[in-house]
Amino acid sequence: HCRQFKNVIVTKAHVFDIIAASEVIVSQNSAVGFEALMFRKPVVTCAKSDYAHATIVAKSARDLKLAIKEAKAHLQTFPYEAYLYWFLHENMLEPQQDAFSARAWKRLLSPKVEG
Repeated sequence: HCRQFKNVIVTKAHVFDIIAASEVIVSQNSAVGFEALMFRKPVVTCAKSDYAHATIVAKSARDLKLAIKEAKAHLQTFPYEAYLYWFLHENMLEPQQDAFSARAWKRLLSPKVEG
């Protein structure tokens, strides 16, 4: 069905190759959008996402059209490395590290600090 659209390319390329060749990534909220941040690619998300802080969020078709057009310029100076460090190192819990269960419960039961 996709082949009927002139602006769609059907490929068997690896997702990393597709990200690398893309100017802007559009995702609902999948890992592909997060992986694109590692490639320093601007990302537009169309649903709630854990990494929305680093994306342009489109809530309508009109928003999406504008976001795709402006994403590259809007996110040109985004601090990707700093964001990835903050997201992965400061906010994620590694299950293989000591006392994972205790750390997870502490995080879940701690009051959220708004910043």
